[in-house]
Amino acid sequence: MLYVIAMKFISIGGWCGTKMALKGLGFDEASLPFDYVRTSIEGIIDCIETDFANFFPPTKIEIHPHLGEYVGFYHGDIRNDANLIDSFYRKIERFRQQLHQLSDCDERVCFLRTICRDDYRDEIKHKDILHRVIQMKFPNLKYIIVFIMPHQSVTTYHSALDEKT
Repeated sequence: MLYVIAMKFISIGGWCGTKMALKGLGFDEASLPFDYVRTSIEGIIDCIETDFANFFPPTKIEIHPHLGEYVGFYHGDIRNDANLIDSFYRKIERFRQQLHQLSDCDERVCFLRTICRDDYRDEIKHKDILHRVIQMKFPNLKYIIVFIMPHQSVTTYHSALDEKT
């Protein structure tokens, strides 16, 4: 007997390659806030936990005009392009709506996270915090998190770290 499980794939970044890979595989859905930016795992956790309060860089940041504490905007001028800012607000709202809708149905979510750090353990160590934040914000959501580890010297497939990772 064949079982089909409906699953929604949602990029939680790392960088834009995660969304580009999904698109290349035929999952060409509307963009979400983590699709075309560079994010730290701490940034993903913060955005979900604080409802994106720290998503945009502060107006007086001096390090680089496109970098916030958690999110890097490399595809456009986030400080001076009102249309770009509006598009991210729409993506954020779409993310919220999708997760709330998915919390009320049987469709499962597969969050895909591409690790951008040299040592993948720097991100994996935050998995339990990420799970707690997702479960706190979306308690009925049925999901798993898949970490993608590029640039490894040997291609290997790792077994589950826990029942949701």
